[in-house]
Amino acid sequence: MDNESVSKLKNRLKELKKSVDKKTAAKLELDTWDSIINKINSFAPECEECSRHIRELDDYLAGLLSKIDGPEMVDYKQHKGKTDSLRTHLSKQHEIKTNGYYLSIFMCIGMAVGLLFGMAAFDNAALGLAFGVGIGVAVGAGLDEDARKKGRAL
Repeated sequence: MDNESVSKLKNRLKELKKSVDKKTAAKLELDTWDSIINKINSFAPECEECSRHIRELDDYLAGLLSKIDGPEMVDYKQHKGKTDSLRTHLSKQHEIKTNGYYLSIFMCIGMAVGLLFGMAAFDNAALGLAFGVGIGVAVGAGLDEDARKKGRAL
């Protein structure tokens, strides 16, 4: 996609950030949208769906700006659905994960393995659970950091 379209999207996003309060900006996840736009733009030359998303985002952000300025309220469910569809596309097609993705996965795995290990080795579930959570958090945080360094994280 050309840089003009992306700069137009980013300008609309900046306008939107200026026109809403912090609570609404957090609810609309506007900081996340900036990184989503950057990632979609980076894949747009090879991915037709990313190109389509950029074209749709221009109209969507323009409509969102008009709703913020006018008496109509923003449909947060629709906005959340739009955000989720963009994240899903990036995750499935381009293996881009959200921050904390691996941490949450490996913490759960660590808890399960630690619980089993604690019961088998120590006859103490709490001790095994603590070890499992610690190891899961360490592995997950390491993988999240690795994904961030490689540019595979939002």
